[in-house]
Amino acid sequence: MTISQNATARDLWDKIRAKRRESWKSGKQVRAETIVRQLPALAMDPFVFAEVAFQEFCLREEQGEKPRTEDFLRRFPTCMDALKKLFQKHLDAASGGSGVTDTVEFPSAGSTFSGMQVPESEAVEAERAGKGKRFGRYVIVDQLGHGAMGVVYLARDTRLDRPVALKLPKFSADAVEDGLRTRFFREARAAAAIDHPNICPVYDIGEVQGQDFIAMAYVAGPTLESMMSECGPIDVAEACQIIRNTALALDECHIHGVIHRDIKPSNIIINQRGTPIIMDFGLASMENSARVTLDQQVIGTLRYMSPEQVTGQLDKVGPQSDIYSLGVTLYELITAHPPFTGDHFVDVANKIELDLPAAPSELRPSLTPDIDKICLRALAKKAKDRFATMGEFAAALEAVID
Repeated sequence: MTISQNATARDLWDKIRAKRRESWKSGKQVRAETIVRQLPALAMDPFVFAEVAFQEFCLREEQGEKPRTEDFLRRFPTCMDALKKLFQKHLDAASGGSGVTDTVEFPSAGSTFSGMQVPESEAVEAERAGKGKRFGRYVIVDQLGHGAMGVVYLARDTRLDRPVALKLPKFSADAVEDGLRTRFFREARAAAAIDHPNICPVYDIGEVQGQDFIAMAYVAGPTLESMMSECGPIDVAEACQIIRNTALALDECHIHGVIHRDIKPSNIIINQRGTPIIMDFGLASMENSARVTLDQQVIGTLRYMSPEQVTGQLDKVGPQSDIYSLGVTLYELITAHPPFTGDHFVDVANKIELDLPAAPSELRPSLTPDIDKICLRALAKKAKDRFATMGEFAAALEAVID
């Protein structure tokens, strides 16, 4: 069926709704973001957009999955109000229309809400800010994540009426003494000065009642990490395009003297237009400094670290370190395997420092020698043997794409 991109959102959705259900049941499970990326007119009507997302939720339920409403609201903030109404009707129907306790009510600017019940594990780290509470000019909507370095909330900016990712870092006394807090704010300000479509913009930094914060754009969409876990190795041309665009964005950062230090699939989000967005400038350097001694807890981040990072040569960490990390990300995207694995910190660190990675084509024989060459150059042990700049890395990928 051919559908005109000029059709209205409702017309488009009426034409493809039943077909999508049939495709899903036959095993072709297409995420809502992918449909909207292919037919962007669907996103022009928030009610239609919400129905696209809601259908995915229902289809997953019908297959025995247990999708979480909060995950979908987090993925689709631009149609949040319409989507939460659909969830409310869904809950009412499931309970026969009687007293629903886990009501889904998210605030408009300046309003309050009862909130959604969340697991106890997700309700921690909220001494200063919690759901429905005010934090300066922001109203907390939901918790997106937490860890040793602090907590991240989905919040609404009440002045500009837009969703933001509100990050509340924790600084230990040692971190303050070592100048980590000062560096965090310096790098956040530097990142805020960079205007690039593939970099998550920093909106605001500051302090509210003694709690530091950084407010960034909230980007809805899956991370590269979640895409890989769901889909396995990604189409080579698509992977090269994603990494090329990411490299160009990082090249702009390096020109401005900003090093990310924590490039990995979980820090790259594919937004609803299919564009890769780099996250977590500022926090990245802080997390690396704190995590490097956490053994098992660091394994996920460790495998993207460059040899100079895992050996503690912090004075040698620079643009080539980001190139290495982006090379690991490319390697994983096209092979579905990291170049180095291990059960413990020392195992992985030793391999990063000493072992040569297998050529990607050994894991995926259809890959060309050019792809092997690009990956292995980015993963060179010595920084001087990698690409000289992210721009050069991007150009090499561009040649492969063409």
